[in-house]
Amino acid sequence: MEKEFNDHSLFTARIILGIIFVGASLGKISDPAGFAEVIKNYQLIPDFMINEFALFLPFLELITAVMLISGIFLNGASILALLMLVSFTGALIFNISRGLNISCGCFTSALEEVTKLHYIYYILRDLFFIFIAGFTFKKIFFKKNS
Repeated sequence: MEKEFNDHSLFTARIILGIIFVGASLGKISDPAGFAEVIKNYQLIPDFMINEFALFLPFLELITAVMLISGIFLNGASILALLMLVSFTGALIFNISRGLNISCGCFTSALEEVTKLHYIYYILRDLFFIFIAGFTFKKIFFKKNS
């Protein structure tokens, strides 16, 4: 019974995480120039790398989503998901601490005016996503042999 619950909880977490990454990737794929502007506003990547990063990252998110949802290469997918979410959240918190008013760019490539309330929402949401990714990572890498 416990093994079935663990299997179902891992499956549910994988699907939720996969849907999150599909949603995050599609808007960026459809507007790479807009996403490049969002990346530029973060002021973390050299200008000469921004366009390549704006093209590469959304496809990495989509591939990670496909792996999570389909159940293939779960070790790599869970590592990628967790690393991306921690990196994104870290970049957001770093820029908030620098006093930059930046659009998250999480599920859209549109630039938008943000308030402190937006930042609180972004951080809490991202921490929840990290929790799901950490749970998925733990379940994949630290399975009980039963």
